[in-house]
Amino acid sequence: MLGKPRRIRRKASKLRFKQRIAKIPDSLLKKTDATYRLKIRKRDKHCQYPNCTSTKGLQNSHYHGRAIKSTRFDDDNCIALCYWHHFASKLLGFEYQKQRKEVHGYDGQYTLFMRSRLGSKRFAALDRRAKKKLILTKEYLTNLLTSLTT
Repeated sequence: MLGKPRRIRRKASKLRFKQRIAKIPDSLLKKTDATYRLKIRKRDKHCQYPNCTSTKGLQNSHYHGRAIKSTRFDDDNCIALCYWHHFASKLLGFEYQKQRKEVHGYDGQYTLFMRSRLGSKRFAALDRRAKKKLILTKEYLTNLLTSLTT
């Protein structure tokens, strides 16, 4: 038998993993999300889907999903969409139109819209930011929240 028994090795790796991840209170993350969502709604004022002026049921849509921490609170990554154009319609909903030419052979409507909205350089910069790793910390979220509320 070489080294430590399996049970001890597993406990040690779990401990190292827990030490790498900062504990963030759920309430802080939820409050930051809610404040950021309001900021995007105020900025856009209505649904950003082409030719839609709906102001009801606006949602914060992320081109690169919320799970990607480096662009979760990025102004270039988020737009306000009404529920219909965000999720409800399988044909029109932007959430189902994120295809990329590099992967799928064609660009979906959301990709084309974001590329025209941001321009080629800002869209490429957004993609680069989305590929970077970011660990959300309590300090990062607290600073972001204070900057959003001032």
